Amino acid sequence: MMLANDSFVPSTLNYSQFYQTTGQSSSYQQQISFSISKKELFTPSNGFKSLIKKLKHNFKISQIKSEINVEAISSSKLLIIAAPSEKYSSKEFDALHAFIDHGGALLYLGTEGTEKSNFNYFLEEFGISVNSDSVTRTSYFKYFHPKENFISNGIINREINRIAGKQPKSMTENENVLDALPSANRIGRQSFSNQYANQQYNFSDLTMVYPFGSTINVDKPSVPIISTGSASYPTNRPIGAVYHQYGKGKIVVLGSCHIFSDQYLDKEENGKLFDAIIKFLLDGNTKFRIEVDHLCLDSIDADDPDVSDYHYVPDIFSHSEQIKCCIQESEEPPKDFRKMFDKSLFKFDMNLFPKVLKAHEVLKVKPVPLTLIEPQFELPLPEFEPAVFPPTFRSLPPPPLELFDLDEEFATNEEKLAKLANKCSSDDIDYFIKEAGKIFGFYNDDSFGILEKVVRQIIDWKKVNI
Repeated sequence: MMLANDSFVPSTLNYSQFYQTTGQSSSYQQQISFSISKKELFTPSNGFKSLIKKLKHNFKISQIKSEINVEAISSSKLLIIAAPSEKYSSKEFDALHAFIDHGGALLYLGTEGTEKSNFNYFLEEFGISVNSDSVTRTSYFKYFHPKENFISNGIINREINRIAGKQPKSMTENENVLDALPSANRIGRQSFSNQYANQQYNFSDLTMVYPFGSTINVDKPSVPIISTGSASYPTNRPIGAVYHQYGKGKIVVLGSCHIFSDQYLDKEENGKLFDAIIKFLLDGNTKFRIEVDHLCLDSIDADDPDVSDYHYVPDIFSHSEQIKCCIQESEEPPKDFRKMFDKSLFKFDMNLFPKVLKAHEVLKVKPVPLTLIEPQFELPLPEFEPAVFPPTFRSLPPPPLELFDLDEEFATNEEKLAKLANKCSSDDIDYFIKEAGKIFGFYNDDSFGILEKVVRQIIDWKKVNI
């Protein structure tokens, strides 16, 4: 994708050559743009006021309030994005890709916790991703809040210290040696600089306060430049990374946007760290007067960075609710089982009787049996009533209804007789009379006795009506 306004400075050109080509004077100010279109955590008017005052002396500052596109960032040399909270579109990512491919520089500042934006999708293409964790200090030092991490040994790549000017005084004695080398002999100048730095330069790391930030994952082609150090947790994990390909732009990612905010910019050497990052991104000349092309990272530190793997800790909160007793082997019982009994816990003896007799003399009490002291109540009490409760008997079990023919039990006498008549024939007259007698309550009688009782009841009923 080509930019509509291709005004970027190629990284292979010297600034003076670019000014001569474009006809601009050496007083030309490069433009730095801040993105404020995605509800960033810090903006030039909120949180970055001190940063803007520092940059206004040498750079032109602008703000991108709309969506990022080619026209909005074509005139910028550096784009700064500080913890966005809204997602980017594919067109915006395409514009950023074109911006980087044509020599633009990007500084992305993250924050702790879960990422609300989708900017990681863009950074993962360059081997960088911001984690959703938080860096804390394992012990108190200088700052009260645990997330305000004081890092004194966090610089991974020594080139960052060199750009920031962190070197002993003996270094200045050899500046003339570097200047005496021809500018065209880049390999000789670079090899001499690296060799002398490895042998003589004992750089002291930049000290910084890293507040409310997260760690980042770095894979090639990107290179980690800053870590959490040995006193923060997670230990020796990258918090700053750099992406740079020859002929293209540069990307610097830091896991904290608070590090350059108004509250922490002047703390420790955060300001020097920001100056070093700006010099690296904008190819600014250092105090060694090395040309633009020689602002490159140390190859040894880049190939073998001093970082540790990401170790996960167990979920202490869930484990605390699943407490289990420890497994302990029991002691072997003695051969004599009687030794296992403790007779001193419960026993009846006369060991305390002498002490009781001596207590009479000490308390001056006559050794006579104690008498009952009758209580004297000021108010009359009601008569005692025995707390007697009626006995509770076991309730009867429910009737076994499954053994009953409910239709037969609840049928009327007429229904029972009709059912019996349908069941019997003319040969079953004796059986019919006995079963009919049981229906009307005549038990233990033969058929003649039942007929006699029926006839007597009919006669008695007839007498009433006469």
